Amino acid sequence: NLPNQALSFDRFLLIKGLPIFFFLFFLSFGWGTLGAYAVLYGQEINISNPGYFFLFLAGGIVLSRVNAGKLVDRGYLHTVIITAISIVVVAFFSFAVLHNIYAFNASAFLIGIGYGLLFPALQTIYVNMAPATLRGTANSTYLTGFDLGVGIGLLTGGIMAQYFKGFASLYLLCSVLSIIALVIYILSSKKV
Repeated sequence: NLPNQALSFDRFLLIKGLPIFFFLFFLSFGWGTLGAYAVLYGQEINISNPGYFFLFLAGGIVLSRVNAGKLVDRGYLHTVIITAISIVVVAFFSFAVLHNIYAFNASAFLIGIGYGLLFPALQTIYVNMAPATLRGTANSTYLTGFDLGVGIGLLTGGIMAQYFKGFASLYLLCSVLSIIALVIYILSSKKV
């Protein structure tokens, strides 16, 4: 028999990791909009085959994953995260304002690099900030922030694009949210 344990908030979310939780939420919002709306956006700006977006996105992810682990293992965790977010900011901005096939695919590649560097590094931060007894809670916090951001991006991205008269505004918003995430990270990483 398991002893009766009181249910508490910190069994589901790592309290110490809440700033990173919100930071991850803002970043994963942009990730959530890509799967549902990137092709529609490509059609909106007259890209002949917007499906190539995902090929370039995957290429960026694969390329970044080859090097990300090595950099994190060498102690460059914070540098990797700040670089990755900066890449995501620039990539979403160029995705929103440059409307040709080259910029469309180059942005996809950069978004892939940024997120490919970012997500494994963030999980490392969560695991490192928790004692061994709370590693499950740390992973839960990471995945909850990611899932909430992706889900809200999927659900509201189309509505926002309609309200703001196009997907370009949605992707500019993703760039702004990434800047906010960068600020949150820089301010909170001193405590991690």
